[in-house]
Order: sequence, then structure tokens, then C-alpha cells
Amino acid sequence: MASSTAENEIAHEFLPAFRIYKDGRVEKFMGKDVVPASVDPNTGVQSKDVEIAPEIGVSARLYIPKNVNLRHKRPLLVYFHGKANVVLVSVGYRLALLLPNTYEDVWVAVKWVASQLKGDGQEPWLKVYVDFESVFFGGDSSGEGTQSYDSSAARSS
Repeated sequence: MASSTAENEIAHEFLPAFRIYKDGRVEKFMGKDVVPASVDPNTGVQSKDVEIAPEIGVSARLYIPKNVNLRHKRPLLVYFHGKANVVLVSVGYRLALLLPNTYEDVWVAVKWVASQLKGDGQEPWLKVYVDFESVFFGGDSSGEGTQSYDSSAARSS
């Protein structure tokens, strides 16, 4: 019972936006709406969701542009949140103040993308549409910092 109480102990509240718990978890109250994956009727861009590591809540939304020519593979942009004519992997990860968790989640996503390159991956959109000679990483806010850290780690491993 004591651990249950400790897990729910609030460190800071920033209402109405979010709450931070002492164990590092962040509970967001705003901006949690998720638009279902689909084909955008205005642009023709297709999207779909994939789970990278469901046990820790790491997932991605894949985007491919309209009228993709199967004889010409596209560059890949792996984007860590905070459209160009590329295939986009937009990674969702745990939002926590504990940086090791954030870096771990981003590293899991980077390794997932690398597994697609090596042919071990199961994601057909990436196999069919992506030119793995042109892979780029980007992000905004905390996503920018974590992708910089983990993509540097990827180059050295």
C-alpha cells in the first residue's frame, strides 16, 4: 500500500496543463487528442500507426506522400516531436522528467529504424517506400535534444 501512495504523490502541478509526480511521471491534461491515422483528403498524404515498444509506450506514426512512385524510393525523416516530400516516422515516447527514460525511448526508436534498414524489420511501408541511403533525424523542443543525443550515439555504435 505504501508504494501505491508514493506512486501517486504529486511533486508539482501546473494546472490546467500538466501534473508531475515524484516518480518522474508526467500527466498531461491538454493536447492529448489524437487524430486517427488516415488519408488526408486535402493533400492525399497517408498515415498509419505502428508500435515500436508497446511495453514502454513507444510508438510511431508513419506518413507517405501522395502519388509515391514505387520505382523511386523517398528519403526518410525520423522526427521526435516536442511535410516535405519524404516518408516520415513521427515517434511518440514517454513524457517524463527522468531523462534516462526519454533517451531510452528515443534510442529504442532509432534501433527500430535501423532494424528496418538491415531487413530485420516488419514494417512494409518502410521496406517499399524508403531510400535508406537518405535518413535524417529531427525534432522540436525536448525531442530535438534527445534525437541529437541518440543519433550521435547511433553513429558511434
